[in-house]
Amino acid sequence: MNNLLAVNVVCIFKSFIFASANIKKMLEIIVLSVIILFVCLVLLGVRVIVKKNGKFPHTNVGGNAELRRKGITCARVQDFEAREQLNLFDRTSK
Repeated sequence: MNNLLAVNVVCIFKSFIFASANIKKMLEIIVLSVIILFVCLVLLGVRVIVKKNGKFPHTNVGGNAELRRKGITCARVQDFEAREQLNLFDRTSK
């Protein structure tokens, strides 16, 4: 009986050791991933941070002069323009 109790205690103790090792490994991975995310965010903002009065580039389709010159607009504007156009029935009924 005592031998069985000792085996159970040893098994429980080993599971706690492995669990703490797993938690340590998990925390290492979380800390490493947070550091990598921080470095990535800093690298994305280097131009904004280093340049005086730096701003993130305007990447919206509507803000691009070359696309506007070609007549390309964003989907929201195209949808609005399409809704404003009269369909064939509305044009012929006037």
